[in-house]
Amino acid sequence: NRNFNDRLSVVVVAVLPNNNLVVEGYRQRMIAREMRTLRVQGVVRAADIGPFNTVQSQYIANLSITYSGRGPESSYSNQGWGGRIFNKLWPF
Repeated sequence: NRNFNDRLSVVVVAVLPNNNLVVEGYRQRMIAREMRTLRVQGVVRAADIGPFNTVQSQYIANLSITYSGRGPESSYSNQGWGGRIFNKLWPF
């Protein structure tokens, strides 16, 4: 069970013909000797932008959230084909 509770600044990367905004942003943090990246992309209506230029995630259309990491933990859990075959043949 994983939850994301975070605030993230995004940038308007395009304005659609209907005046909706395409937004994108990311945040990087060092967690357990690993650089983790949270990336958010989506479309926001100008009417859904609240006070202090904030938008809740429930108002982001076509929301895409990516959470990735680079470091010792990811290199172990994201093995290449050779490592996966070796672990199948000799799981000790």
